[in-house]
This record gives sequence, structure tokens and C-alpha cells, in this order.
Amino acid sequence: MINYFTDNLLFAYYPQGAGGKFLLNCIGLSDHSVLQSRALVVKQLENNFNQDQKFNWLLEKIKYAKKRKHWNDLDLGCTELFGQEDQPYYPEIDILSNSHLIFSKVAHSYNVLLDATNTWPNAKILQLENCHNFISAYRSHTLSNPAAPEPDILSLVWKNIRDQSWPVNHPTTLEEYNQLDIKIRNEDQYMHNHSILQEIIKCKQLNYRLLQNINVIKWDCDWFFDCDVCVDQLSTVYQKLCLPDFDRKKIKAYFLAWIDCLDTIDKDQKKNLRSNKSQMGR
Repeated sequence: MINYFTDNLLFAYYPQGAGGKFLLNCIGLSDHSVLQSRALVVKQLENNFNQDQKFNWLLEKIKYAKKRKHWNDLDLGCTELFGQEDQPYYPEIDILSNSHLIFSKVAHSYNVLLDATNTWPNAKILQLENCHNFISAYRSHTLSNPAAPEPDILSLVWKNIRDQSWPVNHPTTLEEYNQLDIKIRNEDQYMHNHSILQEIIKCKQLNYRLLQNINVIKWDCDWFFDCDVCVDQLSTVYQKLCLPDFDRKKIKAYFLAWIDCLDTIDKDQKKNLRSNKSQMGR
């Protein structure tokens, strides 16, 4: 049975292209953690995939990505570890959630993190901040086609249940909720099982966690611009996660290979964009 109350799950909360997968892979290098791949987890559970083997595997994947000039997260990710979103989790999640091993999941938006921390209330959060400079420097091609803003969950719930007599804008705090007309609050309670109130409470709890750093590890993406600073900060992350086997040499080598790969791919992508624009202008 899956232990949804485990504190060994780590959510990485960051916008796409900010370097979160690199951090999760560095954490996954530990013998006390796993990479985001069901097949690799199986090998590790069978004692056939140690830190040295993980390191060599990651470097080979980086070399291949650089050669192809295409980034695909090294074939690692939430789907590869947990399975498809609309399907039951892989059975290895049952094992991991009841083990001492740290495993990870990604949340690219506040909505996803809100839902995830409601399902896994004791999970830790790795929150990446100050991301724009790094994305502009190494993943700038992604900025040319940004994702559409995601509506917040409160807005969606409010839109789905409100009638014409309700205010257009939803309440965002408990104080604002309590100021709603009693008829609206009764309807929310008796007809919608407190849908609005529940979402406000969940948002308040998550915001408090992020503000007070409760089981939250903050990462400044400007640290990526200095190899030694980045490696030093990753050592601190290992300490906060109680991982005893930080290998500075391996982490540094992986960082240098990763940055070089991203730089190569980004330059190639920008070259292709310029070429496409030039052809369109003819």
C-alpha cells in the first residue's frame, strides 16, 4: 500500500527550463535516493545500480543529448517513475514510499504543487527562485514560445459553481470568504461541499509552508552561474535531506557536462530560429 504520508518524497517546484531536473539528478546520484526512472529504480532495488553506475549513466546520456543537440530530460521524469497521470502508480512507488529512499516529482505550477501537497502532505519541496536569468542564458529558445498562463484552481472552481447573483471575482482569503453573502456561503457548504472554502484553506496552508520554509529547500538559480558555488550549495542540499554520500568530484563533473550540453543546444536552437525567421522574411 502506498504511504502517502512519507516524508521521503521531494517535489521540485520551478518553471520549465530553470534547471530543476539537474538538481533532482544530482540528488538521485546518492545511494540513498533514486533517479526518475522505473527501470533504474528496479536495478537499484536489486543492488545493481550504485552511485558510480548512476554517474556513468548520466554522463553517457548527457553526451548523447549534446551530440543530437536535443534536450529530452535524459529520458528521466515523473511519467518514467510514476506512470501515466490517468493510470495507477507503478508498483515501485509503493516500495519507495515505504522505504528510506528519497524519490522525486516535479511541479511546474502552483496548481500542481497545491494538488500534490494535498495528496502527499509530508513531502518536502525544493523551490527554485530567481529563475529568469538562467533561463535567458541557457534556455533562451524556450522564451520564444512561452506557455499560456495557467488559471488558478480557485478561479476554476468559482467559475464552475457561481451563478449570476455571485460576485465576478472569487475570495482569496478566509476573511474575504466570511464577508460573502450568507446565501453564497450556504450554497458553497450544502450544494458544493465547501469547494471554495476548502481551496482557500489549502492555498493558505501551502503559502504558509513556502513563506516559513517548512520542509522547503530554497534554490537560487543564479548559483548555476558559478560551478563552485553550485556544488557548495548542492552539498548543503544533501545535508538538509540527510544524504550522507555527497561526492563533490562527481557532482562537479556532471555540472560541467550539463552546462556545456545546454550551451551547445541553446546556441543551435537560436541559430535555427534565426534561420527560420530569415526564410520567412524572404
